[in-house]
Amino acid sequence: MGKPKKYLSLKERKKIVLNDLLESKEKAVKNIPEDAYWIDLMIEHMRLLENEPGYIQELYLQVITRTFGNIFKKSLSNSSADDEYGWAMTQHNEKVQVEFILAGINFQKWLNYGVEERIEAIEYKVSKDKDTRWQVLQFDFDCLLRLSENTPLYGSIRKDCIEIQKKKALIFSGGYVIPQEWSGFIFPKYHLAFKYLKSVKLNGSVEAFDTARNRIKLILDSFSKVPVKKEFMARLWRREPEVDLFQGNSSDCCIAIGEKEKYPAVHLPGVVCRKYPAGILNYLTDLGIQVAEVYDMSSENKPQIGQCWLYVSLDDDGKPILMADSFDLYSKYRASESQLAGIRECMFNFLKKYAAQCGISKIVLGKDGPLVRIKKDHHRMHEIHNDVPVADLVMVNFRMPIEKLGGFFLGRPYFLETRGGMNAYLVAENLPIPPSEKLGVEEAEGMLALMQILRMYKV
Repeated sequence: MGKPKKYLSLKERKKIVLNDLLESKEKAVKNIPEDAYWIDLMIEHMRLLENEPGYIQELYLQVITRTFGNIFKKSLSNSSADDEYGWAMTQHNEKVQVEFILAGINFQKWLNYGVEERIEAIEYKVSKDKDTRWQVLQFDFDCLLRLSENTPLYGSIRKDCIEIQKKKALIFSGGYVIPQEWSGFIFPKYHLAFKYLKSVKLNGSVEAFDTARNRIKLILDSFSKVPVKKEFMARLWRREPEVDLFQGNSSDCCIAIGEKEKYPAVHLPGVVCRKYPAGILNYLTDLGIQVAEVYDMSSENKPQIGQCWLYVSLDDDGKPILMADSFDLYSKYRASESQLAGIRECMFNFLKKYAAQCGISKIVLGKDGPLVRIKKDHHRMHEIHNDVPVADLVMVNFRMPIEKLGGFFLGRPYFLETRGGMNAYLVAENLPIPPSEKLGVEEAEGMLALMQILRMYKV
């Protein structure tokens, strides 16, 4: 008999992956220095996972090695039987597909929806350094008064200047908006007096007088609210670990990798971990989870500024609901209230079109999760944190706890904060479903039977 096949231990394979990462970092330092930062996070996360359960460490290694081998996406749904781990992921994702189809969901649209949603948000900002410009304005008032002193225009100009000074609060707030025909608006008494005068001999040139008036108009204009246009774009992620492994880092949330301070805020029932649940690793490998990203397209480098974590649950009547587990934004991204409204509208518009194309007519956003232990014999519902306004959204209640359609890889629950909760915020309902996205029960049952045969023969 031949010797039994020897498999490398987890510890030995970690050493191999670590060496691969170090080699990649060395190349990145020479060619693409900014990539070295992300590789450092991957290396650090391997160290941080040392005290976590072995299956989480194993999943991390599997994701990284399949990324290096450029076989990640294939392994999720088309692994060969001799690839034990990949075969297990394939079987799980086949189960996900069957459950989605039986629930009437277009699984191909769920995976491959490629339409982007864009929206413009315009707000008005008041420029700074107001006190300095007000002092310059006083200087130009004095200039006008000196040029018109001892002339019939002096009294009118003086009254106009006084009236402008009385409007200081309005001007500072940006509410003093000057029309295109501005002379009679800013200097009404001067404008009226000048119409009745044939000629005026000023204490200086006419050009100097007109220059002073024009300068006053420009300074007053500079106090007006300046329109600032932002463009936001929402889309489905690409499910590519070399980029999407860092989704949590993009929003500074608790599934970030390689960062000590990014611990989960709560220990969710059934999620086995000490500090670092599999989080983003589960999202990447389970085809029953998607991520919708939002970008600031008006910034120079068009950064990703946040995302919604998506999965499907069934409502009390057994109909599918698109669950947005939470809406997270990058903590260092500064957005005004109107910009936050634009970001939310962009994402919600995307989710409505995406859900409808998948055959899902209802969308909710996480409000609370399951009962969690606070102290001994003291529990409370876990409250979901969202980085966009939710006070105006209607709350919906479920008779049965929220659960993920398709189950969990290896039967181990993921870090989904809404799972087990009973309440959520309503984003949309009764979405019009295109007829082409409705799937017959017979077709779904036929696909289920085919998949059972394929698994039986490990095809």
